Amino acid sequence: MKPNSKKRSSNKSGAVLVTAVAVLLIISILMTATVGYVSVNRRKTNENYSKKQAYLTASSTLKSFITQIQLDTAAPVDKNDTAALSKQAETIKALKALAAADGGKGTVVDVSYNGAVKNDYRIGTTKLRIAQEGGSDTNIVVTAYTTYAKQTEKVAAHISTKTKRKPADFTNTIEVLGNGDVDWENLNVIGDTAGLKNSATIVYTFKSEPNFYGSYVMYGIMRPGTGGGTFQLKPNLIDPSRGSFVQVSENWEGEIHASSTMARADGYNYIYVGGDAKFHNSPTIGDAAHEIDLITHKYEVLGGSGGNDYVQYGNVYVYKLEGTTGTKRNGDCDFRGHTNVTIHGDLNVQGNLYMPSGDFTVTGNIRVGGTID
Repeated sequence: MKPNSKKRSSNKSGAVLVTAVAVLLIISILMTATVGYVSVNRRKTNENYSKKQAYLTASSTLKSFITQIQLDTAAPVDKNDTAALSKQAETIKALKALAAADGGKGTVVDVSYNGAVKNDYRIGTTKLRIAQEGGSDTNIVVTAYTTYAKQTEKVAAHISTKTKRKPADFTNTIEVLGNGDVDWENLNVIGDTAGLKNSATIVYTFKSEPNFYGSYVMYGIMRPGTGGGTFQLKPNLIDPSRGSFVQVSENWEGEIHASSTMARADGYNYIYVGGDAKFHNSPTIGDAAHEIDLITHKYEVLGGSGGNDYVQYGNVYVYKLEGTTGTKRNGDCDFRGHTNVTIHGDLNVQGNLYMPSGDFTVTGNIRVGGTID
């Protein structure tokens, strides 16, 4: 009996159909899984993009705010600009008030972009919180919160309203910072003295013979009264290896009495007058053991009630200030106001030298660029 070939053919077709259905089912499952995988990754990609955009917006917003605060609270270039100083103080006051609100929790404000507060689909929405940090009225934290496509990121900056103290340019006992004239009266200063306001018109006047023990540096005009003042150039209080000096930016019009307690060295034991030095009566500068140099641009020694003898221990340098014309700072040295002049050191005169009426003694070299009269 032969096998039923027709029946075998029919069974084979059924097996193929079952196999085809099974393959389609597997493919369907794989496709569903693949679509699901792509969908999840796309959602994660969108979230990452949104977070990144929110962070970028918050960062740039905070940076702009802090930059503006720094500009508004910066110290004015001109320290005498009262309007700018007032604006600076008001800005700091307003910032501290915002931070102190709600018991130090601060103030929250909506940030507007291009003049409007709205949900910009390109950058999102942002709020700024200005609050105290740790309850301090001088330490403030500013936080920017940006929401973009339901993703929120925040960025914070910490600022302080305390003024950073700048160290003094000199190790001074007294510093004069104002614009007005100054009278030194019944004053004894142990240490360095400095007038730091860079002005050619401030006048410093001596009354009742003040005494300065250390360096003396002033921008302005010196006009010591009768009796003048005394300068003792002592070792520096901070660094005893350093000496002292006297330096004035403009004219010196009056008496001078200067001594020292240490030997002359480079950068120490000198008097520099940036304008014309017009010393009255009988100046006393240095002594046999401690020489003091004098440097100026025009030197004139005038007589008076103090006597007619002038004695200096140290070198004298008188040279013309470059770029000047006329009789001021022209490098001349004029001793005609005194009878007898003695200089224990060198005399260097770039301009003309006018001799005294009596004895004229210079123990060192004499160098004169102009004429001797």
